[in-house]
Formats: sequence, structure tokens, C-alpha cells
Amino acid sequence: MKDKLFKMPLYVNDFIASTMVMSAAERGAYISLLCHAWIDDGLTSDKAKLARLAGCDRMELKAALERFYLDESGRYRHKRMEEVREEVMENRKKLTKAGKKGAEARWKPDTDRISDRKVKRNATAMPVKVKAIYNPPTPLGTADRIGLEHAQKLVAEEIKSILNGRCMDATGDVISWNRQDDPETLRELRDKEREIKSTLMSFSPREQQQASIPPGIAGIAELLARGKKAS
Repeated sequence: MKDKLFKMPLYVNDFIASTMVMSAAERGAYISLLCHAWIDDGLTSDKAKLARLAGCDRMELKAALERFYLDESGRYRHKRMEEVREEVMENRKKLTKAGKKGAEARWKPDTDRISDRKVKRNATAMPVKVKAIYNPPTPLGTADRIGLEHAQKLVAEEIKSILNGRCMDATGDVISWNRQDDPETLRELRDKEREIKSTLMSFSPREQQQASIPPGIAGIAELLARGKKAS
């Protein structure tokens, strides 16, 4: 049996559209069966037990069961629900994998921590005085600043477009994205946005002289503009 999932995505528009011809009792039985099918990975074929689970009579149960089918193991399943179940399980695997990678990166193995303590214990006790070096902000030309601000705006629009395309449940968790590569694209765009902000903040706004821009920043506006035209 698959892992139990206690949080079921409900696409309200689809549900209302598909149950418009049902009576209130049939609709109630239908949503009850959907909930039990989600938690228990399908429904038993015992109709008497299903009627008790749904709290309805046999006629109302018959109308609700028309939306289900019997699989090879003899359990009732819902075609759309199984598709959503696979999507949720796939997203859960991705989140679990990402969480493990983050934990591994954050917490070093015990051997590494012991080595770090040995290095600190054997370090020289005398403090080393380091002379602070002040590097004044590099002046930024007007044209470069305008280009960076335009690039920042385009990146923000791309981020907003991706966020608007995601599908979330009632608790705010992301159920699915518009495209499979959206999470990775979103991370790259946010990195670019932080890089642009950092570059703009590191320059003196009062200077108007020309200066070199860090590699990769100067071409962001042009690349994003080309991407907009291509799409």
C-alpha cells in the first residue's frame, strides 16, 4: 500500500462543475467517498460498507460510484484522483531529496567537527592584528545604472510570472508548478535579482563617472529582453 496522504488537494471549480447534476445527498456521498479513497488508497468493493462510510442509501451510493472504476485488485479508484496522487507523491520525493541535501550541507560529519576543534586548539594564541583596508565605492555611469535597473525590473516580472503560475492548496503549500523547471528557474532568477541589487547598492549614487560592471550583470537586460521577444 502506498504512503497515506492526509492532505488532499481539491480543485473547487472542477468539483462544482462535475457535480452540478447531483442532488445534495449524492454530492455529499461523493465527496465522502473521495476523502476515504484519498486516505485509504482506493475504496473497498463492499457496497454495504461504502454506504455506511458515505452515510447514504444504495441509490445515492450508486450515483456516486459512477465516477469511480474498479482496478485489477478489486478496489474502487477515481481516475483524476490517481493523477493528482502521483503528482503529490512526486513533489514529496523532490522536497525530501532537497531537504536531505540541505541538511548534509549544513551539518558536517563528526570527523570534520573533530578536525576543526583540533585546528582551533593548535592555533597560535597571540592575536594577529590585521590592518583594515577601505575600498571606496566605485563610481557607476548613468547608462550602466539605467541598464541594471531595467534588468532588475525584467527579472522581477519573470519571478512574478512564475509565482502566479503555481498551484497551492489551502495551507499555502505548492501542489504543482506550471512547468517542471519553474523551481530551478525561480532560484536562478532570484540569484540574479540579488546580484543586481548588490551591484546597485555597492556604487555611489552621487558619482556620474563610468566604471566597469561585474561580469554577467551587464548583459542581463539584453538577454532577458531577447527572451521576452522569443516567447
